[in-house]
Amino acid sequence: MLQAHVQQTRLRLILILISPVIVVLMGHFAARLFVSLLGDWAWVGTSLVYWGSLISIIGFLGDKQMIGRWFDKSQGSGWWLVLALGMGLMAFPLLFIPNIHVMNVICPYFYS
Repeated sequence: MLQAHVQQTRLRLILILISPVIVVLMGHFAARLFVSLLGDWAWVGTSLVYWGSLISIIGFLGDKQMIGRWFDKSQGSGWWLVLALGMGLMAFPLLFIPNIHVMNVICPYFYS
């Protein structure tokens, strides 16, 4: 009984360790498939596969009680929220400003 539990724990650990490789491979093959099917909109299908595989792996290999705690109110300082939002918004001018011409394609009456 103990040996079966050890083997199950070892298999779970191996799956956890190789799960990033699995997610990247699934994303790669999904991107190749969706480029041929959806063209410029391939990112939609690829994103669905990526997030779906992450959720599946976390749900299958994760601790169910820990997953529930993710949605609890944060116990840390409010400064962590400020730091996280600041880091996220830091990329905005670096990505948006050089690509503002894309707005002409998406919304021609907005960018004239």
